[in-house]
Amino acid sequence: MEELQFFHLVGIICGLAIYNSVLLHTNFPVAIYKKLLARTPELEDLIEIQPSLGMNLRSLLEYQEEDFEATFNLSFQISRMYFGKLHTIDLVPDGANKPVTKATRHDYVNAYVDYLLNKSIARQFDAFSNGFRTVCGGPVLDLFHPAELQAMVSGCPIYNLSDLEEVTEYKNGYHRDHVTVRNFWQVVHELGEGLKKKFL
Repeated sequence: MEELQFFHLVGIICGLAIYNSVLLHTNFPVAIYKKLLARTPELEDLIEIQPSLGMNLRSLLEYQEEDFEATFNLSFQISRMYFGKLHTIDLVPDGANKPVTKATRHDYVNAYVDYLLNKSIARQFDAFSNGFRTVCGGPVLDLFHPAELQAMVSGCPIYNLSDLEEVTEYKNGYHRDHVTVRNFWQVVHELGEGLKKKFL
């Protein structure tokens, strides 16, 4: 119960951040904001959260050879570690006895994504969502896209410095094509998002 109260409190804090126009230094994935807006998370959202697992599932969908079942040897069952113990979860009823075939691989990937981003975190997310909606509930919330809601909570996570480069005015003999200026912008564009934020 105490754990759920924590998620509820975090939801309230995120809602208060929007209400008071304060940016939080959070790094929640877009899937959280999709769920707040009652939209279904997809494989691309899983790729953002767990890139290697998501890319493996994408490879499964893209595999074109006829030896699909022999190559992957999967059933509608997954194994996950919880507190140091391996647990087996059926993605569908009697999942251990339902093989993943070329024809059912989309169902498998959808069930896997649904389990990870919905079912396995349902109690925690419901507590978070209830806390958030305590402050920022109502129909106006549905007017937003997930990325807009994310920007309202934590600001813009990606900085496009090309716009800044386009409007920059140079003085003292420097100009857009000057070798120093070109080198400067090349380095700036290669910076990671954290360093771009510090640069700004």
